[in-house]
Amino acid sequence: MAPRGPRVADAPPHLVFTDDEGRFQADSLASGETRVAVRARGFAPVEGMVAVEPGSRAEMDLVLSRGATLFGTVTGAGRGPATGVRIVTGDWNQNVALKVFSSSGGSYKLRGLPPGEVEVFAERDGWGKASTRLTVKDQETLRWDPVLSSDLEILGRAVDESGVGIEDFRVVVEEMLGAGRRFRSERKEKTGDGGSFRIAGASDVAYRLLVYEPLAAFPCAVLEEVRPAPEEFLVRIDRDSLSSSYFLGRVLDPTGAPVGGAKLLCSGQISGFGVYTTEKDEGRFQAGPLPPGRYRLEVQAEGYPSLEIDEKEVSARAMVDLGDLWLRFPGR
Repeated sequence: MAPRGPRVADAPPHLVFTDDEGRFQADSLASGETRVAVRARGFAPVEGMVAVEPGSRAEMDLVLSRGATLFGTVTGAGRGPATGVRIVTGDWNQNVALKVFSSSGGSYKLRGLPPGEVEVFAERDGWGKASTRLTVKDQETLRWDPVLSSDLEILGRAVDESGVGIEDFRVVVEEMLGAGRRFRSERKEKTGDGGSFRIAGASDVAYRLLVYEPLAAFPCAVLEEVRPAPEEFLVRIDRDSLSSSYFLGRVLDPTGAPVGGAKLLCSGQISGFGVYTTEKDEGRFQAGPLPPGRYRLEVQAEGYPSLEIDEKEVSARAMVDLGDLWLRFPGR
């Protein structure tokens, strides 16, 4: 039997295999830009985009390279070698992620790492997690011996510009590796006396730490690549990073009449989501207060298509007037 070739995947259900000459064909694709991803054992994953016109045939060539090899032994903190540990680069749920399980004695070998910055994640239920970031060169061999844990702590203190502790702010930590696991890994605490906080049950992985004002939907501070450590670290929150900004505007129907009860959806660039409603008679809205930053905006009103607005930036204590936002008739 001929060996199975590389796997090519777009969004499900478009999953096909190459033939003996490396050719593949995916039918019934939607028109527009289509993502094509290739994965084969021992090769680095490759992705590309191709434009598909209605009723036409598009062609593309994808070149695979062998990539690097990562090997090592997985242990649990104070528990010895760990068998059956998932070791993965990228998001576990993505087709182009490289995935293996540790064998007896905790050993593993991951082939086909692409060159560049690569984050590797190890996990086993009941044992904990570990991650590392590697700089990979073509076809080299690297070693990483992860130690799984789930009883570490992130210690910190939130302070203002003068170094005074800020109390009753909400602190959220989330794993950075893989979009799906960020939500599932969230841990939340409030700052206490002197602005101190303690996040228990952490692993030796990179976390994103977000700080929210009381009752706020958007973070006023974001720290990347936070890892558990025995020392306390400071989160300094400047006055200009607090919620003080607004988006203003008015929603009109296609005839120019104000639309009351329409919803303005506001999404933060990193995190946060708010919904604001237009006034009944004049169709005006005031979205805020918001921390300074970039936001994605969308207007929704019953009986009309959604109106997406280009990403907008607002600075501290600013009021950005979006003017009149015109809805369209359905089908136009």
